Formats: sequence, C-alpha cells, structure tokens
Amino acid sequence: MKPIPIVFIPGIKGSRLLTDTHQLRWLGLKQVFNLDRKPLYASEPLLPQGVLKRILWESIYAPFLHLMRQRTEHFYIFSYDWRAQGLIVAEELLQFIREINAQQGPVLLIAHSLGGFISLPVIRSNPELFHAALFAGSPFGSGIDFARDMHQGTRIGLNNRILNYEAHFSWFSPYLFFPLDTENNRIVDRYGNTVAHDWYDPLSWERLNLSIFQKKLSWDQLSNARQHLQEALSAAKSFRNEVCRTDQVSALAMPPLAVLAGQHHPTLAQLICQVTAQGYQWDFQNGVKTPGDGRVEFTAAMLPGNLHAHVFTSNHGHGQLLNDLTTVDRILSTLINLNL
Repeated sequence: MKPIPIVFIPGIKGSRLLTDTHQLRWLGLKQVFNLDRKPLYASEPLLPQGVLKRILWESIYAPFLHLMRQRTEHFYIFSYDWRAQGLIVAEELLQFIREINAQQGPVLLIAHSLGGFISLPVIRSNPELFHAALFAGSPFGSGIDFARDMHQGTRIGLNNRILNYEAHFSWFSPYLFFPLDTENNRIVDRYGNTVAHDWYDPLSWERLNLSIFQKKLSWDQLSNARQHLQEALSAAKSFRNEVCRTDQVSALAMPPLAVLAGQHHPTLAQLICQVTAQGYQWDFQNGVKTPGDGRVEFTAAMLPGNLHAHVFTSNHGHGQLLNDLTTVDRILSTLINLNL
C-alpha cells in the first residue's frame, strides 16, 4: 500500500518565527529569560520555520513529533505566521497541501487548536486533497478564554513583555476565537446579567475598555487602534462565518474526520465585566467554568453545522492534547483504516 503523507499544522504561538537574518524571535532562551523583551507586534516581519518542540523542561510538541517520525517517513510540518489573518494562512496551507498531493496523493491532516480552525474551510473546499483529518482542541464553538490574553498579556518564563496585551491586540488571528452571537456573547456582570457586547464591533471593544482600550491613548494611537481593529474584526468575522456555515453537500463529500477534545479541565465559559467609577473592569477568574481542556470547552471543540466526526477524549490539557500519544496513535489508525 502506498504510504499516506501526514501533514501537521500547529496552533497559535506554535510555529517558530525568525527574523530575515535568521535570528530566533519566537521562541528561544533569550526570550524565556527576558533578554529579548521587545513585544511581538504583527508589524514586525518574521519568517515561520518549524514548530516549538519544548520550552526549557516543558514539552510542547516534542513527544508528538517523535511519534510521527516513528510512524512514517512521509511527515510534513506546515509552519505559519500565526499572527496573520486566517484567510492568508488558509491560502498558504492549500498551496502546501497541493504540492504534497501532486507527488504523494491525499494527505492525512493533523491540526491543533487554531490550526484546525484555519484548516476546515480548506478541507471543505478541496476534499479530494485529503485522506482524513484530525482536529485537536480547535475552537469551532469559540475560545472565549483568549480574551484574557488580549486584555492581560501572557508571561513566558521571566518575560512579561514579548506577549503583552498590546502585542496580542496587534495580531489578526485572536479575533477568530470569539462568538458571533451577540445575544450569547459570554459576558455577564457580577449578578449574572448579560453585558451588551458585540465581539465584532470595534466600538464595543472601546466602550468596554477591552485590551488596548484599558489605557489612555493619544489621538494618533486611538486612530491607529480603531483602524486596525476594524480591519482585524472584519476579516475574522468573515472567516468565522465561513468556518461555521452549514452545507449538506460539502458534509457528504468530506473525508473521514476526527476530533480530539479534553473534558477534564475546568474551562472558562463566561467572562465577568463590571462597570465601576474607573470604567469597565474585567474578571477572568470567577466566571462560569465548564468541562474542557482548560482553554477550549469540550462542546466548543466539536465540528460546526452538520459535519460528522469521530470524537475521542483526552485527560490532557489544551497544549498537551497531541502528546496523548496512545490516543493519537489510535485515532490515526482509525482514520487510515476508514478511508482505505
């Protein structure tokens, strides 16, 4: 039997990013130990190359990559600039898949988190290029917890600057994670009443002092922030609508699909936002939590619309889902056999 090529697309922050002089900007020891504190703004041109294997003693994708290279010589990694618009990355992924397909036939795609969200429209539009696909912790429902990163930033080792909230705000990809439904926007006050907010309306972000709007901005800064947010939200809303559309014909034409989702980690499902004398204040700790992988709710990891998938569960957290090697190996064997 002809070997099936396997392609892996990592999640947000999962690809290494280098400068044009091949200096590692994301992620190496200089950044972890706070020797490179420059925020990772989207305006900085960087080249994707490879994926994160580990950070110090913590494995990221290393165990999973080892398993893949044990299973097959035909294993390929799609690295991408995870700060970019979803549509741009999807087009790059399609070209990458087409080149492999032309030489080796349909691929088995393994997609983690944001990688799965970006991949689904590519598979739906080009099912003949795929033998099967596995989505691990992809936020098809939404990934409301990422609002925390957008508002507070993320510490990496000793470094609290490289991924500050201003850097997150400057990217295009995080806006893909938020719900389209304005009636169930996942924001309440401390009494449980829904706080009016449209995740895809720039003025709503500004009104609620969310992310960069929590600080006082100069007129030029405010104008630039509004312009970027308008562009980012418009692109994200269009892409999320495409991902979540229901199409019976495409569902019937799809290759075998599998979902790997966590359900043993409390996962933020609701944000608390309270108006005070200082403006709106956000609480990312005490909102309602539901079963998930700690980042994406179990129900949010299911495929949208009428798409069918074989569902597998894991005790691992979001970032470690693909390092559940026994389960991943079982899923791959199932998917390969389903489409022989």
